[in-house]
This record gives sequence, structure tokens and C-alpha cells, in this order.
Amino acid sequence: MRSLFVLVIGLALVTAQSLLHRVGVPEWLLPQGLIACVVYLAFFESSVTGALLAFSCGLLLDLTTATVLGPWAGAYVLAYALLSFMSPRLFVESTLVTMVVTALTSVLTGAIYLFLAFEYQSLSREDVGMLLGQAVASALVAPMVMSLLNKVRGRPVSRAIGRTSVVSAV
Repeated sequence: MRSLFVLVIGLALVTAQSLLHRVGVPEWLLPQGLIACVVYLAFFESSVTGALLAFSCGLLLDLTTATVLGPWAGAYVLAYALLSFMSPRLFVESTLVTMVVTALTSVLTGAIYLFLAFEYQSLSREDVGMLLGQAVASALVAPMVMSLLNKVRGRPVSRAIGRTSVVSAV
């Protein structure tokens, strides 16, 4: 049941993104909030459920963009897989790491989307500028999304190291 909250928050983030676009915020400045959800899932939900939720977040974005169905879902699942393999090696509780990983993931998923949706079209300067601007905006929004997901999912903000994993000489 708690996993469905990720989709509810994702729906709220997509709604906020479209409202910002309607208000007149330039497209290159729109944060990709669902990227932060995928990063959160890769950090803290490394399982089949996490992969299905990442796919669902991508499918949600595919449905709201009214373009081809599937490129965002594929990009999000690929990013989820890469991040879930790397997450044990990262200090995932750090805000700076969260922001950097979110920015890089935003560029990666955007490039994968452009490759899948417009396979015979080359990238232009405007596309690269849009990807980089959205990466910075997504990185700035990511800590708020992560803390919201931590509160909703019921996870403590920091993990305590247990004494059971420490070798004792006594």
C-alpha cells in the first residue's frame, strides 16, 4: 500500500509540472519531479517492486505528454537499473549526492527519451540546453521530494549503524 503513495506523489509532481508550464515557466526551467522519485526508488527500494514503480512513473509521464507511449517508461527503467546497481556504493543520505545523481539522471533519461522518441532526428543545441536546464531545476527540487517520500513511506531520515555488524574483540 505504501508503494502506491509513490505514484500519488508522482501524479502530484506531474500536475505541478504542467501547472508551471501553463503559468509560463520556460520548458528548460521545468523540474522533472518524477526523476527524483526514480532516484529515491533506486536508492531505497531496490527490488522488483521498485522497478515496477519506476516503469509506472515513466508510463505516467508518457500518458501526460501525449506523445509516443513508452519512451519515458523505458528511460526510467534503464535509469533505475543503473542507479540500483550503483546505490550500495553511494552515500545515499547526502543531499549533495542526491542532487548530483538527480541532475545526471535527468540528463540521461532525457537523452534516452529523445533517442527513443525521435530516433532519426539529431540533437540540437536547444535540446541540450533544455536537458541541462531541467537537470539543474530537478536537482534543486530533489531534496524536497526525497524528504516527502521518506515521510510518506515511513522511513527514518538517517540509518543508524547497528552493533551487530561491528566486530568486537571483547
